[in-house]
Amino acid sequence: MANENNKYGATMVTGTAAAAAGATALANKKSPRQKKSEQLKKKEQQRVQARKAKTVSMRNQANATAAQNKLERLQNIKPSNLSDRNQKVRKALIQEQKSIIKGATKSTAKEIAKKVGLRSIPVVGAFLTAFESTPAYSRGGMSKKK
Repeated sequence: MANENNKYGATMVTGTAAAAAGATALANKKSPRQKKSEQLKKKEQQRVQARKAKTVSMRNQANATAAQNKLERLQNIKPSNLSDRNQKVRKALIQEQKSIIKGATKSTAKEIAKKVGLRSIPVVGAFLTAFESTPAYSRGGMSKKK
C-alpha cells in the first residue's frame, strides 16, 4: 500500500509539474491583441523620441542664433570705454556666448563670475543695454509726437 501511495504521489507531482510548464508556456505566448498593443506602444515611443530630438535640435539652433547676436553686440562695445571690472565682465560674457555657439550648455551668472574672479556678473541683456553705443532715443523706445 505504501508502494501504491508513492506511485500516485509521483504521478501527481509529475502531473503538477506538467501543468505548471503548460501554464508558463501559455503565459509566454501572446495573443494577437497583445502583440498589436505592444507594436503600437513601440511606434509611439519612437515618435516621441523623434519629436524630442527635433525639438532639442531646434532649441539648440535658436540658442546658437541668439548667442551669435549677443556676441556681435558684445564685440561692438569698445573695451577702452569700460572700467577694469567691466572689461573682465565683457570678456567673460563673450567667452560664454562663444561656448553656447559651439554647443555647450548655458552657464549661470555665478559660474561665469567665478571663472573671471568676480563676485557677481550682470545678465547679458542688462550689460548690453548699459554699455551699448546707440543712444536710447534711436532704438525706438520713445518717439517724437507730431
